[in-house]
Amino acid sequence: MRVAATLTLILASILIASTAARADEFTRVPALEPNVAFWKKVYIEWSLNQIAFHDEEDLGLVYRVITVPARGAKNGAGLTRTEAIKRGQAEVEAALKALAKKNPKSADGLSGVEREVFLNVKDHPRADKYTRLAKLRVQNGLRERFVQGFANSGLYDKFIRAELRENGLPEELIGVAFVESLFYVGAKSKVGAAGVWQFMSYTGKEYMQLNGVVDERWDPILATEAACKYLKQAKKELGSWPLAVTSYNYGRAGMRGLAENAGSKDFGVILAVSKNKRFGFAARNYYASFLAVLEILRSQDALLKGVPKKAPWSYDVLRAPFPLYTSQLIGTGEIDQAQLDALNPALTNEASAGKVPLPHGFSLRVPKGRAGSIQAKLAALPEKDRLRGMRGVKTVHKANGKQSVSEIARKYGLSADTLAGATGLAAGATPAKGHGIPIPHASARYTLIPEARGMPLPPLPTGQPVLLADASTIDEAAPAEAAPAPPEKGAQEKVAALAAASGRGKVSVGRILAEDLDELPAVDALAGVGVSALPQVDVVAGDLGLDAPWAEETLAASPGTPTS
Repeated sequence: MRVAATLTLILASILIASTAARADEFTRVPALEPNVAFWKKVYIEWSLNQIAFHDEEDLGLVYRVITVPARGAKNGAGLTRTEAIKRGQAEVEAALKALAKKNPKSADGLSGVEREVFLNVKDHPRADKYTRLAKLRVQNGLRERFVQGFANSGLYDKFIRAELRENGLPEELIGVAFVESLFYVGAKSKVGAAGVWQFMSYTGKEYMQLNGVVDERWDPILATEAACKYLKQAKKELGSWPLAVTSYNYGRAGMRGLAENAGSKDFGVILAVSKNKRFGFAARNYYASFLAVLEILRSQDALLKGVPKKAPWSYDVLRAPFPLYTSQLIGTGEIDQAQLDALNPALTNEASAGKVPLPHGFSLRVPKGRAGSIQAKLAALPEKDRLRGMRGVKTVHKANGKQSVSEIARKYGLSADTLAGATGLAAGATPAKGHGIPIPHASARYTLIPEARGMPLPPLPTGQPVLLADASTIDEAAPAEAAPAPPEKGAQEKVAALAAASGRGKVSVGRILAEDLDELPAVDALAGVGVSALPQVDVVAGDLGLDAPWAEETLAASPGTPTS
């Protein structure tokens, strides 16, 4: 018992020390402390209808806070929101001019707005605090939005924190999402940044898919994975979290440039010497607003008392059994348009409206407990309906039995991964002679959502060409007689070994497909004859007994980002 208690104390100490060490990584910059205090007030004290008049460079100078009407309403004086803000600003400007002339030492003799402004800044040490009219800025509060964002974060909090941990990143980086969007999934900035993590399109394309079917910036889960990649790389390049976090707003190259110009990676030094106009209010305050969010989240029991978080996102996942129109999905009666859009926010307007088909194998979230019935109803559709989406392909390439998927892709100006994902074959696979390969539009690229990465690619409906090929690359330099045995025969032998090694029950025969799933190629043995007549196999490479003589060649597909 004593040993167990000692071990418990040691583990607890390690956990506390580890948490403290992670927290210490977010360096406090003395010059930013007034800014942190300011943003805490913006997020948790001032409401949307409260307007603060403050100095844009010295956020310790908050001259006045007024209440204005909501948008579309008027106050008791008959002023709209905009009119009330303009009047408030004029009053502050007049008060500052008067105080600059009087330079009072006490509030005696002062009244109205002059007295209010004096009392608000009397303890601030700046000698020029009344003469900074050119630096006057207006900021509305965000309390209601922060509270709603905190509630919304419950939907994704568990996944985001787990993803951060998996990437070796501090969980506190969830604060970046608060700063960016206050966890509003539909957030879009004036300059086009989108989603919870507010990726611009050009940055999003580095980490996600943006095309006619999906804009993955809108998916909070896929965007989290992208944000982790960005932040991990930013920390590696820039060396500290103040710089890495600020780069989320200003860019990695921008922060490198500021550090080089300052001759230091100390964020306090960079703030002091950087006069670049592009490094403006938002960028200079980004890290401070992040620290303010962390302080609020660490004190949430007091500051957000009584605010319940929403329950974690709950859903089933399926992969499109054929190029699928959303109208077909909704036609099952198991999901409506609103549910489809809410669960799959990455779908473009065209894809959501059923104007373009979702690619074969596309991963979809559906209401909890409905995946099985949806799949059954889709499988029961007439064959002509299941083949409708195939009209969206550019053309059908007839394989000559010599070219690999990557070589065919090159012919049509596609990446090898794009065509491999569309066909279900590995990029190095060689389709059998005479079989048709649908050549997709470039827009058919997508990323599998995490829960779908252990799912095999569904077989195309009966009537489609069945591609028979090995996952391994055929050496075209070898003489014809040295080529492997016909796929059908080889597949029979492989399936026998597979069944013996995996113990996973019935296994169909035919081609071997390799996909990149969770950085491990999955193995999916499909029928070499009518695909509707035989069952699927769900076997991940790690489950295989590697005694099988063909296992090494089957696992030859290179791991990478789990996209299809």
